[in-house]
Amino acid sequence: MLKIQVDQQNSRVEALKVEISKAESGREERKLDLDMMLKVFSELTDIYKTQDQSDEMLVNRLTAVSALVLAIPNQPVRDRLWDAIAVALEVQGKRSGAQVAQQACVIKESVDAALFDVESAENAPAAAVSNQQLQVWASKGNASSPRWGSLNYNLFWCEDAANPNAALAAATQAKALKTLDPEAKGEWRVRKLPKGVNSRSGYQIHRNLIRASSKEEAAIGGIFATALSEYGSPGFVVEEVAYASPASISVFFCG
Repeated sequence: MLKIQVDQQNSRVEALKVEISKAESGREERKLDLDMMLKVFSELTDIYKTQDQSDEMLVNRLTAVSALVLAIPNQPVRDRLWDAIAVALEVQGKRSGAQVAQQACVIKESVDAALFDVESAENAPAAAVSNQQLQVWASKGNASSPRWGSLNYNLFWCEDAANPNAALAAATQAKALKTLDPEAKGEWRVRKLPKGVNSRSGYQIHRNLIRASSKEEAAIGGIFATALSEYGSPGFVVEEVAYASPASISVFFCG
């Protein structure tokens, strides 16, 4: 009996050590995020305050501080900082000459595209789903009572849409469609499709579009399109394409 109690105590101590280690690691990560945030905001503040810098120096400083953001591993922190830098680029472009304004736009588009690629690489792929299971979800689901299953749904709003704010609002609203299926297990993400990324081969999307990588997924995409129409976003076309995103459906709000 005494040995059992000792073993239990030792087990608890080891578990506590693991929790302490996790907490310490989390503190280090938060400290790193905070240090990076302070560094970025300090540089932005100095850029705002310095009036007598050349156009070349200003562009170089904006490029450098933008590169800092890409080095931050924490996505929410990275996004917040990039929002601040995007504002700085816009303000500096207006305050300075046409050359700086043009370079600021180039920097912004470049970092937007880089962040998109980083976040795409970080997103965990969906678990493989058999065609038979996809057929079951498609046959048993409908727009009012869908079977979204464990597929991932990427809801892209296009920066170069005719009305980007409306595209963002529609993509955000579409995320609520997940609640129509209480058993939906996949990730639903609202993401910006930057103008620079949309200019790449394989994108160039300027309409409301749903992409799937198999006819079975396309059938579920058709149900998604109908649900979107019933909830105020009509006109989506479903397209089957050969691309490396199995077990996921991409919805583009780009019309």
